[in-house]
Amino acid sequence: MRITIFLLLLISHSLITAKNLNSSNFATLAVAPEASLSKKIRTDKVRIGFGSCAVQTAEQSIWQTIAANNPNLFILLGDNAYIDSADPADMQKAYQTWYANPNFKSFKDSTSLLATWDDHDYGLNDGGKEFVGKAHAKEAFIDFFSYDELEQLRHKPQGIYHARIMQQGNLTIQIIMLDTRWYRDDLTPSDLSLEQRKKKLLGPYQSTKDSKKQLLGKEQWRWLNKQLEVNADVRIIASSIQVVADFTGWESWLNFPEQREQLLNWLSASNTAYPIIISGDVHRGEISSMTFNGRNIIELTASGLDAKLYPAAPNKHRLQPAVIEPHFGWLEITKTANTIDISGSIRNINNQSKNQVTVSIEDE
Repeated sequence: MRITIFLLLLISHSLITAKNLNSSNFATLAVAPEASLSKKIRTDKVRIGFGSCAVQTAEQSIWQTIAANNPNLFILLGDNAYIDSADPADMQKAYQTWYANPNFKSFKDSTSLLATWDDHDYGLNDGGKEFVGKAHAKEAFIDFFSYDELEQLRHKPQGIYHARIMQQGNLTIQIIMLDTRWYRDDLTPSDLSLEQRKKKLLGPYQSTKDSKKQLLGKEQWRWLNKQLEVNADVRIIASSIQVVADFTGWESWLNFPEQREQLLNWLSASNTAYPIIISGDVHRGEISSMTFNGRNIIELTASGLDAKLYPAAPNKHRLQPAVIEPHFGWLEITKTANTIDISGSIRNINNQSKNQVTVSIEDE
């Protein structure tokens, strides 16, 4: 198998290349070639949108832009509504307000959705397993989205993690929806003063040194291990919080470094599908990449459907300038006889691609 990675950065309608991504799994960087004429061969293609952070009282006209791209699926990555309450009535009201928005209602009624939650639609800012309202939050979440994979979880004493297989002709895509809230242990407060953190642009947390602390929980880890045995062409791992991106003192997998290392170990060791991570939470868009155990791991973060946006935090793994305007993520996955092309981008409300990366996988 040969893997080629194209990195595209669009500035004033020009195309430039970015830093080298060479690794021992034959990932190389090159300028994307122009399409050439060839005889007709079977081509299977899937279009998947994704995003997070949608304030339910905002206009959310971005749904019109996304709908115009005709996605086969849209993945909601959390903070889908801002509830921040343990009261079931507040949860229901937030979802009702969101659905009353004509832009979102039209999109939801006409588009296949997958969803997970983050802290604000879970019900508690930066909340984890300690949240007293999580059972009510789960019920409200399933009531609102109500697709088969979620309905199967309604009466089970667990979080909302689930998976789906998409089949388009000969193209098989597995989508794993993680739950980073239900089982998560307490975060570790930073030892730095507020003044020290401001100078370093750091948030209120630090990485835990307690190896027993859990992010996903043992039950979800066992489930994930089985999911990674599933054969597919491409595996999309949906996490509400960032995995690859550098630690900023806010919420991410680096709050639990041993849990992050375990996830990256599993993804890099699996040969049943090519992994792509998508995430939200941080109120900006970016594409991050790192080499782990000789394998390139790419993460696309889309976190600003219609919410307040924040300046870019330091991230040594970021490939291109962060997107600080309303945006959504976009994946186009195409399979021909012996090639799979994955084009990932962060697009603004005018459907302009602000960041883009393309992976080409060839069987040899």
